[in-house]
Amino acid sequence: MTAPYRHAGLARQAVPGKGAGLVSRSFVEDGALLHREAAFEWWAAAAFEPAPAAARLLQRSRASAAVRARLAPLHPAAAALLPPAAAASRTTAARVAAVRAALDQSECAPSDADIVRLLFVIQCNSFPSGFLIDLSAANHSCNPNAAVFEEDPSAEDPDAPDAPVYSLWSKRDIQPGEEVTISYLDMTTMILPCKERQMRLAAKFLFQCTCEWCHTEIPAIGLNESPTYGPKFEDFTCAAFYTVAACNGAVNPLTGVCNSCNKSYNLTQVTYVSRASDALIAKLQKQLAQIYSFLRGIESMDQRETTMVQELTRLKNELDESLLEAEKLFHETHLAFAPIKTCLEKVGSILRREAYRNRIKRVK
Repeated sequence: MTAPYRHAGLARQAVPGKGAGLVSRSFVEDGALLHREAAFEWWAAAAFEPAPAAARLLQRSRASAAVRARLAPLHPAAAALLPPAAAASRTTAARVAAVRAALDQSECAPSDADIVRLLFVIQCNSFPSGFLIDLSAANHSCNPNAAVFEEDPSAEDPDAPDAPVYSLWSKRDIQPGEEVTISYLDMTTMILPCKERQMRLAAKFLFQCTCEWCHTEIPAIGLNESPTYGPKFEDFTCAAFYTVAACNGAVNPLTGVCNSCNKSYNLTQVTYVSRASDALIAKLQKQLAQIYSFLRGIESMDQRETTMVQELTRLKNELDESLLEAEKLFHETHLAFAPIKTCLEKVGSILRREAYRNRIKRVK
């Protein structure tokens, strides 16, 4: 079934190895609006709990064959396909009980399997403040060609409905036949190495990512005794190993070989640099989380502008220092640089705006 997507060339169809996905049937230019959709169910972003939404969806599906038809193709297809540990967990059992307590017991009660499946349908197909059906067909990639944004309908219409509205935009040109992908992870999580990203995706969305950033071929050289697959864009810079003739080439953590000078590093050396990398990534993730949390709270802050600028400047300076550390440790292609620089650009633009406002005030 083709979903009613805003862009005429966008369609839901089978994608090898992923079940269903969104595919563009025509050329899409960078910055194009592909779809806009109001949430089918919604909640306060900070208070997400799937049980109440599952109870409401069960009641709606009982009353409408059309709702049942829209929910049927969503992942996961059945409770029996869930990982046993997830389906039988105490958290799942408590949520099943909460759904049953919220339902009208005078009607035909659903099976535990039906409730469990719907609980995970909501978990796997929800955005921060709402459950969307058509937009949830977009699969994840750590290098997506599209992005989802939550809009503010009240900005244009004060009487707009309460349901949050999300829009899908292309991030670069998309060719005919190319899958349209988004990131299920936020900016603070995208800085994590492949292994940790995979753990988070598996825990919430029940799949392993096979995008090129997570699954690229690694040759049998150096420490890697046989061809294998591993992450991309997580290389160290050769200079991080502090050798006399160090260069700025890329050293893959799995092989320990520099792609520029061909120097091979032993396991002890690679382990030492890897530990330094893990510590820096942990610090960077904490700093990014602090900055984005601060930015989200700026509008509701009951503080003087001077206090806000001072705190934001402090956070920016700390991240600037960490960027210098990253440049000494990571190769220039490392995926950590994109979220760092995006955050610094955002903070810098806010500080420049505030400086401009202060100059205007002084002139007046």
